[in-house]
Amino acid sequence: MASWNQTTQKNYVQCTPKRNTTYTGLHYPNDFADNKTAFNNRKLSAGWSEDGANKYDVNVVAIYENTNGGATVGGCIYLFAIQDNSPIVYYTEQNQGAPDGLVHFEAAPDDDLTNKFNSIVRSSSNQKNTSSSSKTPEVSPLTFEEGMQILQHSIYKDCLGEDPQLVSNKPQRLIISAFSGARGINYFTLTLEKNNQVRIHAEIGSLEGGPRDQFNAASHIPEYQTVTRTGSY
Repeated sequence: MASWNQTTQKNYVQCTPKRNTTYTGLHYPNDFADNKTAFNNRKLSAGWSEDGANKYDVNVVAIYENTNGGATVGGCIYLFAIQDNSPIVYYTEQNQGAPDGLVHFEAAPDDDLTNKFNSIVRSSSNQKNTSSSSKTPEVSPLTFEEGMQILQHSIYKDCLGEDPQLVSNKPQRLIISAFSGARGINYFTLTLEKNNQVRIHAEIGSLEGGPRDQFNAASHIPEYQTVTRTGSY
């Protein structure tokens, strides 16, 4: 940003949770909590995420503003963010309220600034990947087949019912459903944890029905079980 300041001959100041923006009464990152921010005309959740962790739709890692000497026009706010696991730079020059009540940010038009930010993020990501791979072996993701094997050897083996189905499958977590007749549907969430442990969360259907988080109230089956992932059963 220092070199970009020289190129643009403008004074962009870094803003953080301890020093919010002030341009036209906007106070970012604190104002993100109001959920009144649009990006390329889409209302999305946004928030401060210094390490780029995927907490929001738009995870802001840095903010810079130019207040144009405190004027109500001519200033600008830039957001450096991670969205959908990719770096992106947004900016706004909005100096008054919009009809929809949102503050609108658009993708920054400066290719040089965007490319430099992309380069920084890629470099940081490569360093993290190299460090991580040198310290810990790669862990294979959970699969539906392995999840079924785990359940068939768990305390929930008699709750699998008919025709179990894969509901959701992510590398560290999968959800399996099983129809259990009059009791409706049982749900099993398997989460891969440290030291090759798999934590099972069972949501057992009841004759009374009701929300999933109330199912276990009608069952004497434990809600959780943690097992060791062995790779073969």
